[in-house]
Amino acid sequence: MSLASTWFFVTGILTFALVGMLAIVNVVGQYRSLLKEGVPMPCHVVYQRTIGRLVPGVIQPLDHLVGRAAFLSWDVRWGSSGTTTARIVGVSSAENSLSIRLSKPIMLQPTDAVPRVQLSEVRFVPVVASRAGFGKREVSGYLEPCLLEGLYVKASIVVYPESVELMM
Repeated sequence: MSLASTWFFVTGILTFALVGMLAIVNVVGQYRSLLKEGVPMPCHVVYQRTIGRLVPGVIQPLDHLVGRAAFLSWDVRWGSSGTTTARIVGVSSAENSLSIRLSKPIMLQPTDAVPRVQLSEVRFVPVVASRAGFGKREVSGYLEPCLLEGLYVKASIVVYPESVELMM
């Protein structure tokens, strides 16, 4: 082995080790944060947020999701963000969207541009409807109704297995 190939091999190993350590720190940090918040099944949520996005899965019909529990993280651009658990109360197969009831409402204080907002029942619309793998991975999207013209609450949802019952 020449010096150049040895250097390339060592650099590759060290880069792989660094990326691996950073990934582990990120996953452990997510898990501890969810555990601190009291989120049910934090391992399931972390798995669907990380590995679940990489693993291909069969996309099932939406009808089986009604009544299931979910974990929702939301974010308003340049504003508030938070997490909550939710119950799926309805589905729209045509739009590939979910109607959900939040256990902790999204509340935004009024500002000059936005009136006071309190959302307890919303509709989750995935960004890429044809690829939404509800129950297999975390799905990114937005919540309706919108706050103002063009200002949506961005969200991501992890659907729990059927066996999980949450107190709502």
